[in-house]
Amino acid sequence: MFVPDKARVEQLRARFEGREAIYVEKGALRMRVSDIRGDAFQLHISAEVEEIPTGGFPAGVFYETQKLEPSPLRWSIEGGYLTTFSDHTCHMGYGGWSLFFAPRIVDGILGLAFSR
Repeated sequence: MFVPDKARVEQLRARFEGREAIYVEKGALRMRVSDIRGDAFQLHISAEVEEIPTGGFPAGVFYETQKLEPSPLRWSIEGGYLTTFSDHTCHMGYGGWSLFFAPRIVDGILGLAFSR
C-alpha cells in the first residue's frame, strides 16, 4: 500500500465514495461505501459500509448475523499497508475483506442472487 497522503485519499474518494459494491468476507453483501478517509500516522485507509437490502442476500456469515441484528447492517472497515486498489476493486490484502465495484461484476452477482 502507500502512505495515505491527501492526494491518494482524494483519488480513492473520487473512485469509490458513495458507490455500490459487493462486499466479500466469509460471505457476501451488497453495500454502499462512504466516508473514505486516510490516517498517515497509522498508515491505513478506512471507510464506512452500509448494506443495501437486496433479495438473495446476505450470503454466508452475514445470513446468520442478519437474524440477530437489524437491517441494514453497518460498520467500519480498515486496510493497512497490504491493501490494494484498482479501478474496480479494493482488497484488504491479508485474508480479510474485498470490495468489487465493477458494474458488470455487481450486476452479475445480483443476477445470481435474484435467481436463487
